[in-house]
Amino acid sequence: MSNDAIKRASGAVYESALTPGLGEVLQALAALPAQTEVPYVTASIDWTVDGWAPGKTYGAEVKASQRRSGGDAHAEGTTRRIGRNEIAHELKKLVDAHGPRGPLFDAFLANSEQILNFLDSELDPSAHGAFVVAHAPTGLLETVALGMPIPTSLRVGPTPTLSKIARQIEDNPPYAVLLGDQQQANLTIVTRSRPAGSLSMTGSRWPKHQKQGGAQQRYQERAENRIDTFVKDVAAVAEQEMQALGIQMVVVAGDEVFTSALNAGISKQLREKVVKTIALDIRSTEPEIVAATMPIIEAAERAKELADAKAVHGAIASDNRGAGGAIAVLQALGAGQVDRLIMNEDVEETGWADFTLGLYGAGAVPATHPAGGDVANLVEIDLDEELIRQAVQTGAAIEIIDIEVPVDGTHVPKAGEPLPRSEAATILDQFGGVAAILRF
Repeated sequence: MSNDAIKRASGAVYESALTPGLGEVLQALAALPAQTEVPYVTASIDWTVDGWAPGKTYGAEVKASQRRSGGDAHAEGTTRRIGRNEIAHELKKLVDAHGPRGPLFDAFLANSEQILNFLDSELDPSAHGAFVVAHAPTGLLETVALGMPIPTSLRVGPTPTLSKIARQIEDNPPYAVLLGDQQQANLTIVTRSRPAGSLSMTGSRWPKHQKQGGAQQRYQERAENRIDTFVKDVAAVAEQEMQALGIQMVVVAGDEVFTSALNAGISKQLREKVVKTIALDIRSTEPEIVAATMPIIEAAERAKELADAKAVHGAIASDNRGAGGAIAVLQALGAGQVDRLIMNEDVEETGWADFTLGLYGAGAVPATHPAGGDVANLVEIDLDEELIRQAVQTGAAIEIIDIEVPVDGTHVPKAGEPLPRSEAATILDQFGGVAAILRF
């Protein structure tokens, strides 16, 4: 890095009440043993004040001074957070359905109290969503504070329900925004809609200005060289930081001089990570930076989903490292063959499992054991959730396809008319909404 080009660089990592390392949390939950007698309780809670809406919200994180400082727990029925009331209602239904006594009643009552206590006393108001897995007999209580909304739901099963947290991870990858002009540049890291850190770089002001004659021409040449050198050094620093953080996408922003020089002078490795180049004022605040770039990252994710859907369709059609349908994909997962699990977000398929034998099937629990084992070990499962659990266990990438097509005004569906589906979802529909690209 040229000392002449960058005069000063300073970085900052922002404190956050959100749970870091969601990938590690997902792996830990996927590794938990199945519990068939007293199942796990998995709750996802929308923690936005207005309640869940299909459109994502990119609100700035609440300042520390505005966060709960104790004694701010909401009594049921008085909170403005719709998700809290919804989950409390579902928990009460679960407890009442297994009362008035017994192991299930005791476990679900304890889990209900733990979940509501977390929401009322521990979850920071700056969060937009929460995810909890609880299992009273083993003392498990895994709580996650999320920066983006998540639909409120309550699920009970022999393994934790992982699809919603998996989608939070794969649908909202961390990315960088490199914003600059001729004199300064800022690298902002965005994690799940929140600025997670930044690096500011300021250029030197050499050469000194000359007013007339040949000196003026030399000044102009040196000034242009300074800009090029500054931009190249900024790009090198950005690439180094992104590599250290594992960031695979960057939006380049700024005035035309900066963006043109940057796109002309960056390395091949960094160029491959540039999603888009946009015009943006260097004085933009971090919430403005996030608001301007999140739709770009979302569009990139939708494009990636379509590319994966086409790739798996081609692999299956040519019988070349592709598998379609839940059972075929489960078999491939069991053999460690799956490189990428691809499934529509609305897949819901009932199945069964014998966790003692690692045996799975679709449909209702059979009356006799398919492998001659103990029929008492056969339990009902959500087959779509088992696919995700095994994908996490085997290190397979997960792509959950967004099924919605934005309404553009050219065709507004009539009441009762099926909503249009995305092209990627339509491709996956041919395989029951589930497919996989195989390693071998």
